[in-house]
Amino acid sequence: GCTSLHTLLLQNNDLPRLPLSLAALNGKIQQLDISNNSHELVTTMPTEIHRDVHSIMWILALQQDKRHCIDRLKQDVKLLQHDNIDTERELAQTKERIAMFEEKKRVLEGD
Repeated sequence: GCTSLHTLLLQNNDLPRLPLSLAALNGKIQQLDISNNSHELVTTMPTEIHRDVHSIMWILALQQDKRHCIDRLKQDVKLLQHDNIDTERELAQTKERIAMFEEKKRVLEGD
């Protein structure tokens, strides 16, 4: 049969961060130890919770949601940049048409 992961021991690995994909194990994993990793990991996961699976998973879920929001915002920025380029192009074309009509008007008024 199929067995699932219940314990994940990641201590003493010099990990700078945990992969956000670990959040998928929320509710499935019962024991998680991330103690004795890099100082960088301590900035996002306080030492006091390095063996608290629920707190770690909660923080991972928040980080994953944040990553999702950042990615969505990046996509929105790209779309807005493309819209801005298109709008600038249309503006330039409109200015050219205005200049052409003004020239026609000047020629007609001169006749």
